[in-house]
Amino acid sequence: RARDENNWYWWNLGGWNNTKHAVERCLGGGKTIVSNEVPGSIETGRWYDIRVEVQGRRIRCYLDGELVHDFEDMPLPALYASASRNEQTGELILKVSNAGSQPISATLQLDGVGGQKFSARVISLTADHPDAENSLDEPKRVAPKTSRRRNLGSEFRHTFPPHSFTVIVLEK
Repeated sequence: RARDENNWYWWNLGGWNNTKHAVERCLGGGKTIVSNEVPGSIETGRWYDIRVEVQGRRIRCYLDGELVHDFEDMPLPALYASASRNEQTGELILKVSNAGSQPISATLQLDGVGGQKFSARVISLTADHPDAENSLDEPKRVAPKTSRRRNLGSEFRHTFPPHSFTVIVLEK
């Protein structure tokens, strides 16, 4: 489960000043403990038998044949969203990020707007790969694309491309 130097899992044995063991996940360079924390230490100069089994979301970690961790890591949500309102213009602004590698079709529900109809400006920044970047040869490989949607109600569906950040500006 190691993708690159900023995205990986590791079994931290004798961590936290040699006081406990835990499995950590590093996502985008930030680490989080994803297993239970078990008291334990590691002796210097001693050999240990270490076994890690990964089956789907289930992870089992054995130290000298003893099961230390047995848990299911929850999948990371691929879709993140926030909403705000521009009080001066009355626009509703939705910001949605699809961190996954597949398109996600989602129903967006706007509470408190009654039976209003909206038109929308949709600005999407997407790439074919999460590490994609522009270059002199491909200066627009990652560039925003704008489209329009009309006659949207308080609930509508939208498909968010993989590896994308989308801003939907809803106007009355």
